[in-house]
Order: sequence, then structure tokens, then C-alpha cells
Amino acid sequence: MGTGGGERVTRRGDGEATVSFGGGPPRAAADRWRRRLAALTRALHRILGAPDYDAYLAHHARAHPGTAALPRDEFVRRRQAERDARPGSRCC
Repeated sequence: MGTGGGERVTRRGDGEATVSFGGGPPRAAADRWRRRLAALTRALHRILGAPDYDAYLAHHARAHPGTAALPRDEFVRRRQAERDARPGSRCC
């Protein structure tokens, strides 16, 4: 039984209903939405020029194993200083 928006409503024998999106169980749908939201957040941060600390940590672990990564505040401070040093076509 569908609701017309890609959702599927499943009723158990006791009358309890669960809604799933995309054919998977509700938890899988929630996981998919979390991943989509995280990807959208990362894209928005890139557009706005905000530094991606999680990507930095992943890179640092691969490229510089055994060395300490910068703390988040120091990472952000350095990235902002780099961005301000080369304004490019930014208006402000």
C-alpha cells in the first residue's frame, strides 16, 4: 500500500503501521537521508568556502600517518588565512 510519494506503508498483524522510503526498512531510509544531508552540507560548505575538517583528518591519516593532526580551531584559522591571502574573484 503506497501513499503516492515513493513511500511504502506496511501494516503488521496488530494494526501498527511503519512507513519506508525507497523500498527498504525505515532505518535504511533514515540512513540514506542522513548521508544525503551530509553530502548536501559538505557541498554547501564548499560553495561558501568553509573548510572541511573531516576531509582534512581523512587526508592527514592517509598522507601523514603517525603525526598529530591540527586541532579544529587551528585548522580553521589557517584555512581562513590562506583564503584571505588569495582573494581571487571574491567581492569581499
